[in-house]
Amino acid sequence: MEHFLNISVSDPIKRTDGVLSYTTYKVNTQSNRPDMGGTSFSVIRRFNHFKVLHKELSKEFPGAIIPPLPEKSLLNRFEEEFVETRRRNLERFLERVALHLELRTSAHFVKFLTLEESDLAHWEDDPSSEGDGQQGFMGWVKQTVKNAKVLSTQLGATPGMNPNPTPEDLRFEELTTYIKNLEVQMDSVATHARALKERNAALGKGLFDFGLAFTLLGNAETSEIGEALASMGKVADKLSQITTEHAHREAVQFEDPLSDYARIVGAVRVALQKRDEMRVRLGVAQSELALKEAALARVRFVPGKESKVAPAESDVEQAKQAVEQAERVFEEVTTRVIAEVDRFKREKAEDMRRISLDYIRLQIEYNQKVERAWAELLEKFNPAADGAAAPTLPPLQEPTPTETPAQVPMQVPMPVPVPAPVPVPTPTPAVAPLAAKDEAVAQNPEQNPEANAAASSVPEPADDDLNLLM
Repeated sequence: MEHFLNISVSDPIKRTDGVLSYTTYKVNTQSNRPDMGGTSFSVIRRFNHFKVLHKELSKEFPGAIIPPLPEKSLLNRFEEEFVETRRRNLERFLERVALHLELRTSAHFVKFLTLEESDLAHWEDDPSSEGDGQQGFMGWVKQTVKNAKVLSTQLGATPGMNPNPTPEDLRFEELTTYIKNLEVQMDSVATHARALKERNAALGKGLFDFGLAFTLLGNAETSEIGEALASMGKVADKLSQITTEHAHREAVQFEDPLSDYARIVGAVRVALQKRDEMRVRLGVAQSELALKEAALARVRFVPGKESKVAPAESDVEQAKQAVEQAERVFEEVTTRVIAEVDRFKREKAEDMRRISLDYIRLQIEYNQKVERAWAELLEKFNPAADGAAAPTLPPLQEPTPTETPAQVPMQVPMPVPVPAPVPVPTPTPAVAPLAAKDEAVAQNPEQNPEANAAASSVPEPADDDLNLLM
C-alpha cells in the first residue's frame, strides 16, 4: 500500500501572553504512515516551532537542501496580508519536507506534526542549543575556523584557502559560483515581480478614483452625454475591481513563488557550505592526529618517560577514530550534496516553466477582462440608430505622407496666346529708344505713314486676354 501525507496550515490567530503577542497556526495532517501513530492530526504551532524544526533537520541531515522558511519581520507582522503570506509559505515549507525522501523520515518532523503544543515546550528558539555536546553551533564554528587557521599555517598555506584542491573540490567551487550568481539573479527577478504587483495595486486604486470623477461628471450633465460619462465611470470602477484582484493573484501566483524560489537557491548555497565545513572538520581532525603522533614520538623510547607512552598511544587512537569519523561524515555529506544539487537542477527547469506559464495565463485572462469592459462602453458613445447594432470603429490608418513638389509636378495654367506685335527693325531690343520713337510718332503721325498703316492693322487684344496678361 502506498503511503500518503497531506498537510495544510490554516486558522492564523493572534494571541497575547503578558506583554508579548504572537500568531499561531493550525497544522492539519492526514496520513496512513505507520510511524505517525494515527491518521488525522490538528495541532497548534507558533513560528518559533517551525524555526526549531528547520534547525533540527539541518543538524540531522547536513548537506541536504532544507526548504526555506518565510522571512521574519518586526513590522506589520500582524497585518492580514503579511499573516496570510506567511501562512502560505509555512504550508509550502511543510509540503516540501513531506516530499523529501530523507527529511520526511525525521523523528523531529513526526513530532512536529503530531504532538500537542504543551509537549513541545522545550522547542524554543535558543541559538545556544544548536550545537553538539556542551558548545553551541556558533561556538563550534568559531573553534573550527580557529583550528582551520592553525592547520593552514602548519601546512604553509594561506588561511581560508584549500592548498591541495581535488577535482571534486574544483567541481564544487564551480557549483558554488553558479549558485551565488543564480541567487543574485533570482533576487533581482523577485524584486521586480514585487514592484510589478505594487504598481498594479496602485493602478487599481487610481482607476477607482478615475471612475468616481467621471461618475460625478456624468451626473452633473443633463444631456445624453451625461449618461455616457456616468457609464464610463462605472466601467472604470469595474476595472478597478478587476485590477485589484489581478494584483492579488499576481502576489499569490507569481511574486510569492519567485521569492520562495530565491530562498531555495539560498538553501542550496547553504548545503554547499556544509561540505566545506565538513572538509574543514576533517582537516582539523587530521591535524589533531598529527599533533598526537608527534607527542607520542617525543615520549616513546625515551628513558624515564615510559609512563607517558600509554596515555599518548590512547590519544593517538582516539585521534585516528576522530579522523575516520570525519572522513565518513565528509563522504556522506559530499554524496548528499551532489544528489541534492542534481535534484535541484532537474526540478528548477520544471518549476520555472510552471511559474512562467501561470503568469502568462494570468495576464491573458486579465487583459481579456479589460478588453470586454472597454468594448461594452463603446455602445454608450457610439449608439446605433433604430436599435441596430452599433457600428464598429474603423481601424486606424497610417497617415499618408505629404507629397512634395518633386513627387507631383506643379500645374501651371497655360496663357491664352496673344498676337505678336509687328517687329521693329532695330537690332538692339532696348526699351528706351523704342519708347522715344513711339513718342515721336505719337506727336507727328503723318511723318511715318508705314508705321501708321502697320499699327492700324494690329488687332486690339480682348478684355479676357488682358486679364490673363495682367
